[in-house]
Amino acid sequence: MDADRYYSEKDGYDGEADASFSLAASLRRLDALVSDLEKPLKPWIDKLVLNANRCREKYEDLNIEEAEDEGSTQYEEYRARSEESFSIESVFVDL
Repeated sequence: MDADRYYSEKDGYDGEADASFSLAASLRRLDALVSDLEKPLKPWIDKLVLNANRCREKYEDLNIEEAEDEGSTQYEEYRARSEESFSIESVFVDL
């Protein structure tokens, strides 16, 4: 959990966040059942939650980047179409 992971797809970050949150919740339930484990489990729970939050933030950042990239691609396509040559004669050909 201390090492930053790199996933080739953004869903890897979301999946790791879900798994970390789930494991942290399981450790909390275990801690509630066995009170003697509180001290050893607390740092692990905190690390899992921190990792999950980092992964979720990375996932959200990638979603924003993806949306921005899609927006700029659409603008570039529009710009390319609008810069095509225009013939005024073709407008009045039927007159």
